Parts: sequence; structure tokens; C-alpha cells
Amino acid sequence: MAVWVVLGLLLAGVIVAKRYVSFFVIPQNGMYPTLPSGSRLLARKHAYRSLADVRRGDIVLIEQADLERKYILIWRVIGVPGDTIAVSTTNVVVNGLPLKHEEIRREQDFVIYREQNSDSTYEVAYQASPEFDPRPVAERRLGPSEFFVLGDNRYNARDSTYTGPVAFSAIVGKKL
Repeated sequence: MAVWVVLGLLLAGVIVAKRYVSFFVIPQNGMYPTLPSGSRLLARKHAYRSLADVRRGDIVLIEQADLERKYILIWRVIGVPGDTIAVSTTNVVVNGLPLKHEEIRREQDFVIYREQNSDSTYEVAYQASPEFDPRPVAERRLGPSEFFVLGDNRYNARDSTYTGPVAFSAIVGKKL
């Protein structure tokens, strides 16, 4: 009898976990150094009940679709509704204040910085010697339900700098 109870509890746990938690393997280096290619990630589905729950520095899962399929992107939240964001080659400015950078190490062809955005601190990578203009200049005031997201690998991510802000409705999870 105890075995059936344990098996029932395990099955219930698996069902609940499947509904609220997802497992991902990172296919590319857009979030390097935090999540290098091949990293495994657990994410909480439907982690945000309201816009105010999303914080600068959160790593979020964003659902996007093209004509053929839906896919999940994983980026870091840099700006929240109402923020003004300006991004140039190596500068990220939120509401007129540049994000603080402190060089902490060099790896291969990357310079790794500790970046601080509000009360969140994390690592980002910039190529030491990029072969081309690394990113377009972006400046935008975010609307009432928009978020600005960037990859931690700042020169190698097709993030909001390229695609524009992300709607709250597109955020489907948060890294655990």
C-alpha cells in the first residue's frame, strides 16, 4: 500500500512539474558567459502574474513565431515599461544612466564584465576584437507593456537591439 502512495505522489509531482517547469538546452552562445551553448536550464512557466513582477536582470523565456513554427528565446531583461533605453557599441543606458561595467576577466576573444542594472548584477561578454560593427544603435522609450531584453553575449545576440521591445504577453517563463 505504501508503495502505491509513493508512486502516486511521484506521478502527481511529475504532472505538476510538467505544467509549471520546463527544461531547455541552450543551442547557441547568445547568453554567454551566463548560459554558454549546451547549458541546461530549468525555467518556471508563467512565472509572472503582472508587469510589475518582471525585474531588470531577470532571465526570461520569450515565445516568438514565424510562418513555420513557434520557438523560445532566452534573454535578460534590461528595461521595464516606461524606461528609456539607449544602446550603442559598448554602452547600455537606462533612463539616462549608463549601466556600470567592471572588467573581471578575459576568456578567449572575450572581455567579461560585471554589469549592474538597478539591484541586479550579472556577467556580460564583449568580443575583444570584433571584425565588424558589432550592433546597431538602438534608442527607445518602452510602452506600458514592453520590455527591452539583451543577450549577455552583447555582440552575438539577436535581441531587442535588432527586433525591438518584447510584449509582456510574449514572456512565458523565467529561469529558475
